[in-house]
Amino acid sequence: MIQAPILVPLDFSQTADKALDAAISIAQAHNMSLLLVHVVHVPMVDAVGPLGYAADAHQVLFKGAREAMDKRLALVKQ
Repeated sequence: MIQAPILVPLDFSQTADKALDAAISIAQAHNMSLLLVHVVHVPMVDAVGPLGYAADAHQVLFKGAREAMDKRLALVKQ
């Protein structure tokens, strides 16, 4: 039987981190894989704001999300 991975949505909160810990335990106990998901909401910005152009703001959002996800991936790989 093919097992689907455990879907773990992450918003990088303490609650989500606890859910990730539980998912890791379940996955290890049942030899399952995990699928970590984080959705970045990209607001529609037409004007230059405090972060610069909209593209700059998007890069900041994506960089922060990538760094936070990398920390969680390191936990999964242990």
